[in-house]
Amino acid sequence: MENYIFIALLSAALFSLANYLVKRLSTNMDEYTLGLSRNLFSLPILLVALFFTGVPKVPVDFWPLIIVLAIVEVGIAILLTNALKLSPISLTMPFFSFTTFFVAIGGVIVLREQLTLMQVGALMLFVLGTYLINIDKHNLKNILLPIKKLTKEKGPLLMLILTIIWGITIPLNKQAVLFTSPYFFVVAYYSLFVAFFLPIFLMKNKHGGMAIKKNFLNLIILGLVNGAFFLAFYIAAELGPIAIASSLLSLHILFSVIMGGVLLKEKGIMVRLIAAALMVLGNVILILTQ
Repeated sequence: MENYIFIALLSAALFSLANYLVKRLSTNMDEYTLGLSRNLFSLPILLVALFFTGVPKVPVDFWPLIIVLAIVEVGIAILLTNALKLSPISLTMPFFSFTTFFVAIGGVIVLREQLTLMQVGALMLFVLGTYLINIDKHNLKNILLPIKKLTKEKGPLLMLILTIIWGITIPLNKQAVLFTSPYFFVVAYYSLFVAFFLPIFLMKNKHGGMAIKKNFLNLIILGLVNGAFFLAFYIAAELGPIAIASSLLSLHILFSVIMGGVLLKEKGIMVRLIAAALMVLGNVILILTQ
């Protein structure tokens, strides 16, 4: 196995583990404490990586872009934490794959791009997966029930909103990385994020410091796992084709569904796993055919 394939798979496992930890910790912590801590405690491991790789020359155009992206990340962190908190992780995380879906749809609408037959088939896999993940085996005759259930589940709906935002910010993130280096980008990005998020955290959560102190070890572990995820993915993307690294990263969706069933004892796991697999397959096809 190529080194970058193993590292990309490791990044997928780490990302799913970080989301699982957020889900577990959300039972006694609010979204502001988790949103701040997840990224704040990622910085030490990222700073170590930057120390060994060096600080690149930073053009002036980098800073306005990274500041805007960091501000948007504040909203993303709150939405993501709420999505994980409000619904089962095995139901919420498969909708992460819709980022690629909305990028493809945006290309058709905005850029007048033409989709191949295979890409249209990939989009249909997203639709089929979305339908199946909400199906009720005890009420199979009501074919509209999965659609109604989707509108009532806050976690998947928040994740769909997030994927639309990511469809815009991910290309801008790539542009910012090209200005400098992956390691400097991620350190600057999350340092600014912490600076922008901290006032909101202090305003919304007067006792947040006590929550961090009480759960300090767990939050340190969450941050280290999250930081290791970033490093693993960027290393994989440097060692091998970005399309393959991104495709392998999407397997975190399947890992999250499995964790939801095995560790959190969530119900309906087999149907959700099949639905998630269809959505991941659609995601991989779109990535590899771009």
